[in-house]
Amino acid sequence: MTQRHIVSVTFTAKPDQIADVLTAMQSVQRDLPKGDGCDAVRVMRAHDRPAVFMLLEDWRRAAQHASHIGGLVASGAWAALEAMMDKAPDTDVLGDLAAA
Repeated sequence: MTQRHIVSVTFTAKPDQIADVLTAMQSVQRDLPKGDGCDAVRVMRAHDRPAVFMLLEDWRRAAQHASHIGGLVASGAWAALEAMMDKAPDTDVLGDLAAA
């Protein structure tokens, strides 16, 4: 069985940027699965902290995820997103317990 590349990214928006981050997250939810190697993305928001958003991304391979991030960095999109954040995004690569 092939190990999936599951990525969790938590973003905390600046208070005055919450609406813009929400719009960006809706775009990610719509567009990311159309990209090469991303099978699904769930965009979630903390009930008690409206500035906190989490992406759960399901990639076929780590290299495809790395290529996607490289494209975001090269285009300036990642810097624009980071500018809306109260702190740096927190990213984790996840795996199934059975694979550990």
